[in-house]
Amino acid sequence: SLFLTASGDLYGCGRNAAHALADVAEKGVRVLRVVRIPAAEPFVAIGVGVRTSFAITAEGALYAWGDGSKAHFARTLRDGSPDLSDLRRPTRIGNAPTGIVEVAAGSRHTVVRTAVGDVYTWGIHTVLSGQLGIGKPSAGEPGGIAGEVHALPQKVGIPGEAPVVSLDSMANNVFLLTGDGAMYGWGSTAHGRLGGPVNAFDSAQTVSGAQKSLAYEPVRLGKSTSAREN
Repeated sequence: SLFLTASGDLYGCGRNAAHALADVAEKGVRVLRVVRIPAAEPFVAIGVGVRTSFAITAEGALYAWGDGSKAHFARTLRDGSPDLSDLRRPTRIGNAPTGIVEVAAGSRHTVVRTAVGDVYTWGIHTVLSGQLGIGKPSAGEPGGIAGEVHALPQKVGIPGEAPVVSLDSMANNVFLLTGDGAMYGWGSTAHGRLGGPVNAFDSAQTVSGAQKSLAYEPVRLGKSTSAREN
């Protein structure tokens, strides 16, 4: 769990998996009381993913720490390949877009919203989940998390002209609200979580032959349709 005070200080508790609570304890240790997480500057917003933590400064800079193995941190090595190392303490993400006001994350992706209402994602764009919302990824090997690793931010094309004013995320989905009151989402359609027929958009087959339905791009929630929005 991650907490933000009115003065911009960070606090946390829980299991310090992959240093998601930074250096307040050894990796993997359970922190059973709320403790302060040291940081270089105050923050105005926070977000968490799976073993990952994020914070935003008043100037719109993004900081992150925790598990880097799923390309959550938009970092690259000198040769341009994804840097998948963990971050032990809040670290400024230099490759993130400027002017960030909101951040959320899932099991293999990070999503941010800027002050002008643009949305960017990065991480692993998997065949079976489509977490980044940027179109169908390359096929890769069926049945796993095969797909494309995007270590650098990818701008998501949102239907319509209204800016995005709010976002949220879960393990394999992202949801948006635009200034004109429309809701959009992408990722897994399991249990009807995109507000329509589970097989209305794209599909992929697992190694066992099971069909998984998902949307690789934003679709409007609550609108009866059998095709993705243009």
